Amino acid sequence: MAGDSSYQRQAEDDLSYMNKHKDKIVSAANKHGIKPSIVAGIISRETRAGRGAGLSSDGWGDNGNGYGLMQVDKRWHNPRGQWDSEEHIVQGVQVLKGCQSDVERKFPHMSHDQKMKGALAAYNMGAQNMNPNNVDAHTTGGDYSRDKPLCGPGQAIPMETFVRLTQLVHQRKRQMLVEKNPVVDKCWHTTRGQWDSQEHIEQGVEILVGCYTDVEKTFSHWNKNQKLKERGYSHYREGLL
Repeated sequence: MAGDSSYQRQAEDDLSYMNKHKDKIVSAANKHGIKPSIVAGIISRETRAGRGAGLSSDGWGDNGNGYGLMQVDKRWHNPRGQWDSEEHIVQGVQVLKGCQSDVERKFPHMSHDQKMKGALAAYNMGAQNMNPNNVDAHTTGGDYSRDKPLCGPGQAIPMETFVRLTQLVHQRKRQMLVEKNPVVDKCWHTTRGQWDSQEHIEQGVEILVGCYTDVEKTFSHWNKNQKLKERGYSHYREGLL
């Protein structure tokens, strides 16, 4: 999990830079039915929100092959727009959608979330040699799809909130490894995935998002930190009552 922790810190470090592009990301993502947090995850991984090492002043990286915030590869696509424009982000999202279609055709038996993970892996390395049992086998670092936030259907929350929620779930998981208690309470939820799997962690994030929403409704006068860090986390562990 060391890699996951590293990418969480990277996402938090990138947040102030990412927010400069937030409106463009949200607009481009919504046009194509992709969660903005996923697009932000790609931008964070590819260019550190436009400040990555090796990125030229006009947006070229990867030895002059990748272009823009999302590093659209000129060897496969004709880059469009300014390197940090909405037009560019739209093109990156369209590339991701194309990858999603490739994965759906190749692996129709996959679940929706598995197909999205496959699409993210294909965005990095293509789908031609993809192993459906380990879509990241050939991706950069072997974890390209795993460090993107995949939130449950309809769970639309601010990017900065999701970054913090994801971090809290990982912290909670590390505590549970010591306490030897289940992270997801079977009295209230039907548990999913292996105990230490990505699917399980995503379920924990979905639950924590729901807890945050409940606390926000019940204690609307609290500030964000109270809602999220103090009470949202407590609600995750002990409930609202």
